[in-house]
Amino acid sequence: MKILIVEDNPSFQKIMEKILGKMGHQTILVDNGQLAIEALFQNTFDFIFMDLEMPIKNGFETTQELVGLGCEVPIVAITSQEIAKEECFKIGMVDFITKPFTKDQIQRVLNQWTQDL
Repeated sequence: MKILIVEDNPSFQKIMEKILGKMGHQTILVDNGQLAIEALFQNTFDFIFMDLEMPIKNGFETTQELVGLGCEVPIVAITSQEIAKEECFKIGMVDFITKPFTKDQIQRVLNQWTQDL
């Protein structure tokens, strides 16, 4: 699959790229929501992992804009804010992973939301 990682923390960027790369997925990494929107206009993705707290445009704003534009790519929140879970679902995210996450958690959400790909 081709997966967009929207994350501003260099440590988590490396972890996500490594985990997804070992699973055989192609990744594109951007570090804010504005760049994520631009990437979606230039590429086709099968899945998006979206951090919530980022500069320029956060994950909430970005997801709302993408959903408003008709984006049907599954978007999963990756964040340390457990309290934000319900808000993520309300704006159109399909799942939620709390940092620090494991390879098994990443694999679980991929399996759950990409069964038909």
